Amino acid sequence: RVHHFDSSGTYQRTVRIESTADGLRAFFQDLFGDGSWLTLALQPELRNEPGTYLRSAQQFVRFGPDGKPMQPLARVEGRTRYVHQFGSITHFPFVPFAAEPLARAAGDRLLVVAGGEPELEGRDLEGRLVRRVRLHLDRPRTATVYARYRESALADMDSSRRAQYDNFYGLSHPLPEQVPAFQSLLVDGESNV
Repeated sequence: RVHHFDSSGTYQRTVRIESTADGLRAFFQDLFGDGSWLTLALQPELRNEPGTYLRSAQQFVRFGPDGKPMQPLARVEGRTRYVHQFGSITHFPFVPFAAEPLARAAGDRLLVVAGGEPELEGRDLEGRLVRRVRLHLDRPRTATVYARYRESALADMDSSRRAQYDNFYGLSHPLPEQVPAFQSLLVDGESNV
């Protein structure tokens, strides 16, 4: 649901976000210049055998302000999870350095980064690719920062979770060669990234 408030903070109305044409639940992400909504719809792969990887697809979908889907704009691969069993606990942590797809509305454009590469896509409100910008970044190799990443992640956990994640981080996972290029995507009111 999307709750609308006026500029003074007074509640106006609530709009229910319908399912996409594919029957997926969508979650509000951002607002395009014409008042339509950018939403994220997840397409998870549902396998729960310990020792397997869960891959998912994410779809960025444009919705009208009435909560009804208009059209899909982009489909990207989501972050990979691992089905990890530690004692009697099964959990689904993200594989370290798996890139999170990010999208933002910028006026009449959808901006997307996905796959961890230093590349930004611009799409129009129909989902057509209109621009691709590739940045030349010197990204660290995952192997050179993994030990520091593991140590930092474990330092913030309580002892019960620390043992579980220490075991998970000690496993051999298919890591990307380089760390992801983006951790967030911010766009200002003038569509500057």
